Amino acid sequence: MARFLGSRGCLICGQDNPVGLRLRYRVDERGAVALWTPAEHFQGFGGVIHGGVVLGLLDDAMWYAAYGQGGVTLTAEATVRYQARVAVGVPIVVSGRVAAHRGRLWECVAEVRTAEDGRLLAQSQAKFLGVPAADLPALVGDTRVHELPEA
Repeated sequence: MARFLGSRGCLICGQDNPVGLRLRYRVDERGAVALWTPAEHFQGFGGVIHGGVVLGLLDDAMWYAAYGQGGVTLTAEATVRYQARVAVGVPIVVSGRVAAHRGRLWECVAEVRTAEDGRLLAQSQAKFLGVPAADLPALVGDTRVHELPEA
C-alpha cells in the first residue's frame, strides 16, 4: 500500500477540509511529492491558479520534506519564482526536498511542474524553524499516515 501524510484541517492537505485542496503528499527520505489537478475555484485570473495558492502548494511540499526527515517546523521565510502559468484543469506535480539542516533551521526547496511533460511552472526556496518540543502535540496532533491502495 502507498502511504501519505495528511493533517485533517490543513488548507492544502486536509482531507477533511471542505474548502481545501486535499493534496496527498507521499513522503520519504528524498522529500515529498503530490499530484494535483487544480479546480476552477482556485483561480485568480481566468484559467490561471492564484499565485498565493501556488505558494501554498510549494510551502506545504517543503514542510512535508522536513517532516519526512524528523522536523516539525514553521515557515520563517519563503521566496517564489513563477516561471509559467499554473492552469486550471492541468495536472501538476508538486515536490519539495530539504537542501540543508542545521540545528533548528531547515532550508528547503520546492517546485511545481506539469505532470504530462515536466515543464517547470514555479519554484521556491524557504527557511523553516523547528518547533520546540513542548509545542509539538498541538501542532501535529491530527497529522497522520494514511494508507492508499496501489493504483
